[in-house]
Amino acid sequence: MCNPKHAIALVTITIFSFTGCCGDFKQIQTPEGTLAVPECCPMVKYSGTSVSVTGVDLAIPKVPVKIGGITVEPKLIQEACKAVQILEQHRIFNCQMLPSYATISKAKFAEALDAMQKDEAILMQFALIVSTENGAAILKFVEYYGPQARYAQADMETKTTKGIKAAVEPEDVEYSKARTDRGPAKSYEYKTKDVSTEPLAEFEPSKGITVVPYKDLLQ
Repeated sequence: MCNPKHAIALVTITIFSFTGCCGDFKQIQTPEGTLAVPECCPMVKYSGTSVSVTGVDLAIPKVPVKIGGITVEPKLIQEACKAVQILEQHRIFNCQMLPSYATISKAKFAEALDAMQKDEAILMQFALIVSTENGAAILKFVEYYGPQARYAQADMETKTTKGIKAAVEPEDVEYSKARTDRGPAKSYEYKTKDVSTEPLAEFEPSKGITVVPYKDLLQ
């Protein structure tokens, strides 16, 4: 795992300059005016042994490891990395669709841009959690964002099937399709004597992707 001091500095820089360092915005002319479309740049790098979000690395262990003074099971880290991968795919999916949405309406463009920015905010939360080596927060990340990642997968499938011009609302997404055979991750599967957390508000698919305040992941 990277040095926490270096990681915190890196994450701080990334929050304020990520979009700019990836490339220029492209101006698109639409019947409703000119819209600026950002370049779609990856935030996540994944290998079989680690995941990296904006340069902050988390190793994927085969045995329980101590993170921030608590024991974290490999399954928990695998679930966290899986959620990160899907949310990154969802972010890129919405980013790549922005030029098409811009030709439909400003509202459609704004909706996709908002979804992309929410995914980006969640990924930045994960990077901060890893950089500060907070094992309890990893548990909460999986508890809250695991279901959201499965929703994001279903959202991509629904929009791909219906096409970009379809009016897809959160309630139209067939959320059950995104669930894995193992079912949704629950925090109690990973709890040990080292950590006890208060449950976060349950994810409501009807509201779409929702970013929980970062401080709530730390409580």
